[in-house]
Amino acid sequence: MIGEEKALKLIEQVLWMTDEYADLAGRPKSYGTPHRFHRLDIHLIHSIGKNHGINITELSRLHRISKSAVSQAVRKLEKRGLVRRYQLPENRKEMLFDLTEEGQKAFTAHERFHQTFEVPYLKELAAFSTAEAAAVEKLLDLLRRRAEAVRALG
Repeated sequence: MIGEEKALKLIEQVLWMTDEYADLAGRPKSYGTPHRFHRLDIHLIHSIGKNHGINITELSRLHRISKSAVSQAVRKLEKRGLVRRYQLPENRKEMLFDLTEEGQKAFTAHERFHQTFEVPYLKELAAFSTAEAAAVEKLLDLLRRRAEAVRALG
């Protein structure tokens, strides 16, 4: 047993790290391009780059956000010259999306970002023993339950 003092320090470290990641997620990043992107923007570019001809419904499903939110974000990406919309001649009702040349550059830069900043850590995490992974899962479950209890306070 680690004791309550060590447990409290552990929770504080996780909460601090959570705040750090929330802060990072809220800041636009360049990914090595002249453009700066918020998290949703670059992930929409990523999804469109991986799924040429994707529609609003699929983007909404992939990102678990409303079609309205996707439509608004994609419209902004179009205005920035990163995404283009088109229709197929046989289906003039459905709007499809693809990346422009500039959007493709952002997609490639984002892929490089993941290779540089995720793959090394993913490999390190993949090397965890089953017991280490179980301990992390147990900690995350405990923190999820704590968050639910705090949220219930209103």
